[in-house]
Amino acid sequence: MWKYKTEKENTAVITPPKSINYDTLEDFRKLIKKLTESGCVNAVINMKNAIYIDSSGLGTLVKAAADLKNAGGNLKLADVSQGIMDILKITSLNKVLKVYEDTETALKNYE
Repeated sequence: MWKYKTEKENTAVITPPKSINYDTLEDFRKLIKKLTESGCVNAVINMKNAIYIDSSGLGTLVKAAADLKNAGGNLKLADVSQGIMDILKITSLNKVLKVYEDTETALKNYE
């Protein structure tokens, strides 16, 4: 289950489930839509507890990043495990998605 907490009026920290895959993505899509419609256009996904991501998960993260950018904000990833970071590097998505060591650093980058 995807959870979120609003940090500032236009920034949210999102916590994904352990497995980011086809079965969990509809909730994420709805969450991104809800956030952007409410004016919350910046998001940090705290990946600390995520241990698996499949190709549909990667595609949905890229789509979410594009949606937030089109709304005037952006998407950042934080606390990414080595396994998921390896996947981001292999697919070159680490060049598309902004990755930060921790959530605090990602949030400070919005200031």
